[in-house]
Order: sequence, then structure tokens, then C-alpha cells
Amino acid sequence: MKQLLFYPDMRSFPFMVFSFCFLGVVSAWAEPVESGQADAPPDKIVAAAPESDWEKDFPYPSLYHAVKAGEMYTALEMIEKGASDDDNDSDGKNALLLAAEQNMPHVITALLEDGGDINAQDKVGNSALHLAVAARDLYTATMLIEKGISKNLHNKQDYGALHIAAAACDEKMAEALLVAGMNPLVNFAKQRQLTAYDVAADAECWALTALFRRYGHDPGIMTNARYGDVGAFQEYAESEPKKLNEEDHLGRTPLFTATLMNRPGLLKFLLEKGANFYTATVESETAYIIAVRYGNKEAFKMFLEHGLDINIRDASFNGNTPLIYATRDGNLDMMNFLLDLGAHIGHSSKVGDTPLHHAVDADQPEAARLLLDRGAIVDLKNHIALTPLHLAASLNRLEIAELLLAYGADINNTDMRRWTPLHIAAAANHIAMARFLVSNGAATSPKDRQGNTPLHLAAEKNYFRIGVVLVDADALVNEANEELIVPLHQTSASGVINFVRRLLDAGADANRVDKAGRTALYFALYNEHYEVARLLAERGALLDVVDDAGRTLMFPAARGDGADAVRWLAEAGLAVEVFDKERMTPLHVAARYGGQETLDFLIDSGADVNVSDLRKTTPLHLAAERGHIMNVRQLTNKGADIFAVDEKGRHPLHKAMEYGHWGPAQFFILRGVPVNSTDYEGNTAFHLAVAGGYQRIAKLLLTHGADFTMRNKAGETPLDVVNRIIANQEITEEMTPQERANVMGRKNTRFFLRGVVIDEYDNASRRNDVAFTERLMDAYPEFKNALSHGKTPLYRAVEKNNAEVARALLANGAQPDVAAVTDAGRTPLHRAVLGGSEEFVRMLLEAGADVTVTNALGETPLDIASKQGRHAIAILLQSAAVKEFEAND
Repeated sequence: MKQLLFYPDMRSFPFMVFSFCFLGVVSAWAEPVESGQADAPPDKIVAAAPESDWEKDFPYPSLYHAVKAGEMYTALEMIEKGASDDDNDSDGKNALLLAAEQNMPHVITALLEDGGDINAQDKVGNSALHLAVAARDLYTATMLIEKGISKNLHNKQDYGALHIAAAACDEKMAEALLVAGMNPLVNFAKQRQLTAYDVAADAECWALTALFRRYGHDPGIMTNARYGDVGAFQEYAESEPKKLNEEDHLGRTPLFTATLMNRPGLLKFLLEKGANFYTATVESETAYIIAVRYGNKEAFKMFLEHGLDINIRDASFNGNTPLIYATRDGNLDMMNFLLDLGAHIGHSSKVGDTPLHHAVDADQPEAARLLLDRGAIVDLKNHIALTPLHLAASLNRLEIAELLLAYGADINNTDMRRWTPLHIAAAANHIAMARFLVSNGAATSPKDRQGNTPLHLAAEKNYFRIGVVLVDADALVNEANEELIVPLHQTSASGVINFVRRLLDAGADANRVDKAGRTALYFALYNEHYEVARLLAERGALLDVVDDAGRTLMFPAARGDGADAVRWLAEAGLAVEVFDKERMTPLHVAARYGGQETLDFLIDSGADVNVSDLRKTTPLHLAAERGHIMNVRQLTNKGADIFAVDEKGRHPLHKAMEYGHWGPAQFFILRGVPVNSTDYEGNTAFHLAVAGGYQRIAKLLLTHGADFTMRNKAGETPLDVVNRIIANQEITEEMTPQERANVMGRKNTRFFLRGVVIDEYDNASRRNDVAFTERLMDAYPEFKNALSHGKTPLYRAVEKNNAEVARALLANGAQPDVAAVTDAGRTPLHRAVLGGSEEFVRMLLEAGADVTVTNALGETPLDIASKQGRHAIAILLQSAAVKEFEAND
């Protein structure tokens, strides 16, 4: 028997009677089968049950074989006689699983009653319920659920039983499983979304997805849009029409999703319901652009039928058209489709780029050819006047550049900068492109708005190979820009000696001067390219030139770390002590920028170490300003005057402070420069350090006796100066990082200085320093009531029994009633009473101290006096209280 048909009477009659009669018939014709021999192929059996007496009575060696053969009654009798369910086939199925697969609920029942595992699974993870559902055996499936099989079992495909029903579009089975409590939205997969609802929708079992929703299991509008479930959207349109335009967290609408997943039926439905197809996602994507990019002509036609302008610019930053997207993707079929429907071939994006520009940008030569074949204007410019050929030169698109020229592109067209494609290729170091352009007739020396030729651009960026291409194409090597700079100036400044030599070989003039009167030799020396300088001199560059600022070549040479250049020039007859128009000398330059060897050579060759310029600035001033500690030390050792003053009356120490240089500052202090010396405006070094926001140097000065109470001639203390600067300079978006750091440095230094002042008030009160207290109150009166360690200067003076300081503070307006936050909230009057000082009590009362104020313990000064038996003080307080009462009455 291959399959047993079940009838109601089979389940109503006594089972054993029926089986006995049936088995009697079977035993009459059945041939004995020896153990291990069965109908099933031997390789399908994993294990056989051990031989027993009852096996001799049946034609099958094991229970597995009986079930496999479809012999339900034989299997039942074998179970009754003790046959075990130990055998599995190569798929991992035992008798129970086979029974589920072959519609044998009675065998399953018998096996379960005999201790069988209802949750057993085969090698691929299928349970009895999986197999019963797959066999569409509703009775067996229901029975298994009633007997407690786990509803969460899933196979290696991540399918549960409901997934199996969904895949088969089995509505009756699915509904039975739903009634049993299974959820079609449960996902067993770890790396993907795979619910039973997904399986049904993917198989387009719309009646089944509708059934799931009727049972309250709706995965959401976006899932239904992804699968194109029109029925679901018909429900939404009736119950919640607003959902038709609902957006997910990415800004995607159902219409967008339907387009993306190519669900034409749903797309048509949504468009007919008026869904908005202009809505853009968070990435500025729209449904109609998705249709273009995925080549979905049917969807795009639907959008056109519902009013879409074929030349629309989308919501992206660039505002591209559908034709632009098709062009960028190189989708020739879609491009032709759009053009045939009326797309304008030259319609630009929002920022002015045409489809042809985009073909170049996206490196789509075939798309470019199609556009040109269909009439695109080859030299149409974008918003910055770039033609497609300019763009090809910028991106080094040789194939497209060749195509554009073949279609008549102007090779010398200019953009807003008046750059030709050759300018662009030179500036980008695109050697092959530059060679291609010059070989196709590009002008080699056109000038841009600043007068720069392509050779200028190559020389400025040290692109030697580009330079060779241009020079070989007869570019003008002596062509000057608006600043009268020629390529030789630029290559000499960058120090590319091969480039310099190539220009000289091509006829470059070594003595051409720029607007400032500087030659190529000046630029070489300025940037410390000594070998280039020697080459220029060998090729005719003059050494005795003077620029418009009155500087000889000794000035740029003095910037070098080594002395080779200045020695070479001196040996050639140039003076080491020479003045420019501002009376600066080469030694000034060396002090600020150069190295010790250069300094030594110049001084040893007769340069005056204390020479000053028109602003009375000495080399030592400049070294200090630069923070060049080694040069400061070297100049000082060579006799530089550390007390020299410039036109503002500032020592080198002041210059070091002004620019925040620790090393020179410490050097000058240790050499004896007075830290409190002032410039002509009365500013001390401390004023300058605080004004610059240099907290570390301010601390250095304080440790060496800097007087932070001194005022300049404008009456400003250091704190006044930094307050003024901060008030006029807040952090803005336009500031550079260094400017922002300077503002923060000043704010931090101000905070530090405030702390110094407050601490010094406290220290002066502790040591009864009346004179310094008065200086503090003169310079920083706003801090006379400030708390240090929770106590005012007045409180500290009373606490330390320093009457002179207390009297000075009160005379200068110190508040007598400010409580100490770290001493139980006591006022100075509380503290005076505790100390038993009648003098302090009188002093404070005369200053208006409140006798009724309480401390943190709720005590008035009179309470304390009474508790401590200080009768004289109590009388003073009572008298003051009466006077206060009468005055207020």
C-alpha cells in the first residue's frame, strides 16, 4: 500500500479489532524478510534495529522500512510489539518523520505514546509539522499542534511550518496554523528578512497575504510596496488613504519603492490614486529618476502620462534631468528613449552642466558620441564657462577629448579664468592630455586673466614633464604675467634644477625682473636653492643687481641656514653690510630667518651686530620676535645689546613677550633684563604677555617678580588690557584656527590672572601687608570682596587678627557682611565675636555690619557673645541693634 485513505469510521471503531483482522490477511501472503533486507535501497538505511523474535513475524527488518513501504498496520503492530524508532535514512528522517510525510497520523500517535520525540528534525531541519504541511495533510498538522509540537521549529532554509504553507499558497493550511497561534511576521533568519508573509508575497499569493492581514498581521506599508501587493493598498486606500504617501526613515514612499522594485501594477494603482511622485528621499532620489536609472521605460511612461515634465530638474544639489542620469549611467537605450520622447538634448542641470558635460564627467564616451550624433552642441559652456573639452582636459579623458575634437570642439576656448584646455591640463599635470592638445594645434602660450600661460602653471607647480612638453612645442619661455613673473622665476623658486636648465636651454632670460625688480637668482637664493643659483650665475645671471626695495642678493642669501650662499656672494664682491630702503641689513634678515653659520659669517665679515633700521629695530629684536633662541644666544654672545630699545621703547624682552616665545624670554630674564621695565606706552612685559594670551610666559614673569598691579600710560592694568581685547574680539566662523586659539588663550590667561589677584588679596590679608593690600585695591578694586578658599580678604584679616589690613579694606569699601562659605556661614562680625576682639567688633559695627545676620547654625553675633559670656561685646551689639531698630523705625 502506498497511501492509506482515512475514513471517519476508522477513528470510531476499536482500533485493535480492525488491525487484527487486517494483519491476519497480510500475514497470510507476506513472505518472510530477513533482518537487514528491505524494499528500500540499502544505502538509504543508516542503522538497523537489533534482531529480535518478533522480527521473524514481519516482512520488514525495522519499523522504518514498514513506514517507508506505507504499511501503516504493520508499523502499528511492530510498535505494539516493541519496535523502536532508531533508524534514519540518509536525509535524517526516522519513522515518525516519514509517517508525517506519508499521512500516517495513527503511526505518529503510537510513536508518541511510545516515547517518540515530537520535535525531531531531519538533516535539513524539517520537523514532523514541516513535513505534514508540505504534504498538505491538514489533519496530521492539526494533530501535531494539539499534541504540543513546537511552533518555533525552523529548518536550515529558515522556514517554519507557516513558511511552508505560504510557499505552497495553501490557504486552508495557513489559516489552521494562524488559528493555532502562529505569526506570519516571525523571522527565523539572522542575516535577512524572511517571514512567512515575505514568502507568500514573493510567490504573489495575494489571497494568502490578505488572509494574514485579516488575522491582524500586517508587516507595514513599505513591505507591501516592496512586493507590489495591490490588494493591501486597496485596503489602505479605503481605511487610511494618507498612507499612500507615507515616508519611511529614508524618505522613501510606497510609490518610490514600487518603482524601485519594478511593481507596475502597484505603481499604476498609486498614480491613479494621486500619489506624489515628486517626493525626494533623504538622498534626493525621486521615483521618476529611479525609473530612468533602472531602465524602467514602462514606469517612466506612467509618470509622463500623469504630468511629469521630461526635462524636469530633480531635487538633488545639482538638479539633474532624467537625460543627464541616463547619460551618466551610459544607458544608451534609455537615452534614445528619452530623446525620442522629447527630452531636450542641451537642457542643463541646475548648476549649468549639460548632458554632454556629464558624459565627460562620468567617462561615458559612447554616451557622448550618441549625444553628438543627435545634435548636442559641442562647445556649450556651463555656469563657469567650461566646455566639455575643458572638462575632459581636467579629468584626463583622452578618448572623449579626441571625440570632441572630431566633432568640431574649439581647442582654444576659454573659461571664466580665460583658461584654455591646455591651461587645465598643465595645472593638473596631465602629461598625455597636454601632449595630445599641442599635437592637435592648441595654442601653447595663451594668457589667462592674470597673464599666466600654461608654462607658468607648470612651472609654479614643479611639473617638469609638462614643462618639457610645452617647451618642445615652442611655448614662449620669456612671456611674463601681470606681475612680470616669467616661468624661470617660478622654477628657480621651486628649485627644480632640470626645469631651470631646460628653460635656459630654450632661451629663458636669466636677468628678467618682476615688478619688484627681482631676478630668478633672487628667488633661488630666497628659497635656499644654492645649486640653482650657481647654475643661473654660470648662465649669465648678474650678481650686482638691486631690487626696488634696495636689496642686493645678499639679503635673500642671508635667509639660509648655511653660509655657502653669503660666502659665495661676498667672494664675488658683494658687501655684507648694506642697507635697503628701510635701513635693514642682511644681518637683520639672518637674525630673523637664517642660521648660526650665516650669522657668524656676516658678523665676522664686519656686519654691525647692533645695527638698527628705520624703526630702531636691531637684529636681536627680530630674533626675539621670531623666537629663534639659538640666534638670540649667538647674537648676544657676539655683543648684541639686550637693553636696546626700538621706536616703541621696547627691549628684545618685550618682543619675545609680545609674540609668546618662552626661550628668548627666559634667556633675557636670566641675563638681567628688568621684568618690570616699560615701553613708551607704559606697558610692561607682563602687559604684553597677558594681552597675547600667553599664560605660560605670564607665570614665568610672575615667578621672576613681575608686578601685575602696574598700570600703563592709559591707566590700564594687564587685566584691563586683556579684557579690552577680548571684548572686541569674539570667535567667529571666519577666523582661522590660529586666531581662534589666540582668543581662547586670552580667555584662559584672563581666568588665570583673576585667580592670581584673588589669591594675592588673601595672602596680603594673612600676612597683614597693608601696603600691598592698598596696591591691590588701587589696581583691582573689583576683587576686594572676592572669596579665596571660601573667605573674603576682610574675613581673613579678622580671622588672623590683622586689624591694619581690615581697617584698610573697610576704608576702601569692603563689604562687612559677606559670609564665609567654608566656615559655617559666619560673617566677619561673627568671627570677631568668636575671637573676643572688641576692637574688631567696633570697627565692623562702625562700617555698618548687620548685627541680626545669622550663620549656618542660626546664630546671630549677639547669640555667640551671650553663649561665650563676652558681656562687653554683647553690650556693644545690643546697643548697635537698638540704633539699627530706631533707624529703621
